[in-house]
Amino acid sequence: MPLDVQTIFNFEWKHLPPSLKAWIPKQKLKKLLQQSIQHNFSFVNNPTFAKRFAKNCPIENANPQEYAYQTWSLSDGKQVMTSIRFLGLDIHLPFVELVYRDFELTSLEQVDLVAKEIFNRYAVFQPKRLRFFDSQHQFSNTLPEITYDLHWVAGLIKNLKQQPFPKNFERVTLSQVNSMGFYPDYEAVYKEFIVENSFYTLVGQLESQEDLKRIMEKGMLYHIVVQNTWAGIIGADRLTSGWLEGFCIVEEILAKSFRGKGLAAAAQRHLLHHLPAKEDDIIYGTIGHQTTPSLKTAFRVGRDSL
Repeated sequence: MPLDVQTIFNFEWKHLPPSLKAWIPKQKLKKLLQQSIQHNFSFVNNPTFAKRFAKNCPIENANPQEYAYQTWSLSDGKQVMTSIRFLGLDIHLPFVELVYRDFELTSLEQVDLVAKEIFNRYAVFQPKRLRFFDSQHQFSNTLPEITYDLHWVAGLIKNLKQQPFPKNFERVTLSQVNSMGFYPDYEAVYKEFIVENSFYTLVGQLESQEDLKRIMEKGMLYHIVVQNTWAGIIGADRLTSGWLEGFCIVEEILAKSFRGKGLAAAAQRHLLHHLPAKEDDIIYGTIGHQTTPSLKTAFRVGRDSL
């Protein structure tokens, strides 16, 4: 029997991170999960999405319809929803996203068998990696063959504001951005950062003027100031991403002379006190596993890896 919304909902609800169930009212979280599942189903066998994706990431001999999300049965009858992806939209770095499944993954051997069958279905793309969500951290902490890709790092804002202040909190202030005159400086800082951290282009990007202007106009973009000297920017936006709803950190970057000094955590903590957060609002973001400093910053503020 093909996957359906209710089957996925029951499986996903069981495996949601416990912290989310503690932070977010049950009915609200259920609604977010339902909406997220319905959103992903909208891409199943969707020709408009598939053609656009195929145009942006063309692979020789690939049928455009193969770029659409697919629901199908493995050889043992288990059901999956899968989607071809490209890391950083680089066609030389294909992988398959195991979006949903109706079964537990309990061993490396099982993951390997499932991956081989999925890779065979997507053979035209020659994927080498399978990505799936491990909310219990069952595999990534114990098996070297399975590694983290992205971390969802989140926290309930009202709880985070009760944490001890991070180091250098008193040295940092935030000043609300009210014009885009800073953008050339931001662009220069980003380009300098990429020179030293080239891998970041696969997990992050230079934010456009349009996107930063949008959050500026919402009053959620700030200059980071260290003892009266401009040090970088930080900004967030109220967004819904899957079953997460709250404030997503859109950008935080420090100029080279201010990096590695424990200032980023202080800036994030200040941000928490500026955001117009409700009682059950969370702050979250995705962080690539290679970006160790960003992960450490999030953990210093008190956020958890989901």
